[in-house]
Amino acid sequence: MEHPVTHSSRRWLLLLLAGLSIPLAAQVRGFEHEIPRNVQASPGDRLTLSTTYYKEGRQSLEWAFQPGGTLCIGAEKPFAIGGKTGKEPGIQLWIYNETPGTDSLRFEFLTPGGQVARRFAFRLASPGWRACWIGFHHMEGGSGAGTLGTCRITAPDRRGRVFLDRLTFPVEEANPRTTPDRQMPHNNSFAFRDLWHWCRTWQWEQYGHSFPLAPLSEEERGELHTVEQRLTRLLDAKKPPARTVADAYKLFRQAGIRPSGNGYAGAPLVAPDDGLDSLRGDFSLENLETMLAGFACDASRNHSATARRNYFLTWRYAIDQGFAHGSGMGTNHHYGYQVEKIYTTAWLMRESIWQSPDRDAILSALRYWAALQETRKPCPEGR
Repeated sequence: MEHPVTHSSRRWLLLLLAGLSIPLAAQVRGFEHEIPRNVQASPGDRLTLSTTYYKEGRQSLEWAFQPGGTLCIGAEKPFAIGGKTGKEPGIQLWIYNETPGTDSLRFEFLTPGGQVARRFAFRLASPGWRACWIGFHHMEGGSGAGTLGTCRITAPDRRGRVFLDRLTFPVEEANPRTTPDRQMPHNNSFAFRDLWHWCRTWQWEQYGHSFPLAPLSEEERGELHTVEQRLTRLLDAKKPPARTVADAYKLFRQAGIRPSGNGYAGAPLVAPDDGLDSLRGDFSLENLETMLAGFACDASRNHSATARRNYFLTWRYAIDQGFAHGSGMGTNHHYGYQVEKIYTTAWLMRESIWQSPDRDAILSALRYWAALQETRKPCPEGR
């Protein structure tokens, strides 16, 4: 069912579409200095620049909406989709949601005449930063050619707020590895992605177990204990490398991680395909790995209480930034090379994690990003 549109809202939208009174800016990227004039909220909604959460620089765009409110983003000029150029445009942004629920933001892409040509829903199912990357050819509304000019986002039928950052509209060529996740489970296609490990984690998350789960036998428990002893001998460093520990504290100071709002603020955690720029303050998954590795060594071998606190604060920040269960972070192809030591840190900190209130969030993130859920069914022949 369409949300009701008031007469004043309809008049405002037509003005935006026609470009009669609002000069349209070029592609939006961040919100460090001002709210671009081609970003407009419907009457009754409020747009402000906020430092509570950010995914680029040090502030984002806060949209406080009324039930069914709309946010419109105008392109610099109408652009074509579905042509024969070999490039398929799309949209790319990050959205911070404070309160997880069952409703969605509705994205619609309008022709210069105001007709809806493409659409998709972004589920507000998880708290924290979640990526919204999608090409127009993966949206609802058909795959034919056409011309678009405006993105309209419609809020759920309630009051609330979300934060937007790292926004590009339109993206000249959508990333071909956009990853389906809890927010956009139908994004991209699985039909020809047999070996795309990073693009199928949410698909595998829907798997049930192909065999009944039963309690472990005493023999199986003994075998697992043997594995545990061997891993401990392999992974426990008797004396943590001083450089590893020092690097963790150095990066932690640079990240500026701290509680903020309902979540955390700190250096934006992004993938290389997201235009990662360390000089601008962006952090990579390798930076996350370095912090967790150093703190785990310092806490487990030196029994540092500070390192233990920093370890769990870093995990809460990482989950809030999108390294979490059900999140694709836009795309993180070949990310195993960037996060492998994070799993070592979890082994070193396993007793502390098990006793932590963050246990379920940490373990679910580790299982999800390891794609352990694929093992619930026999692997197809040839994979």
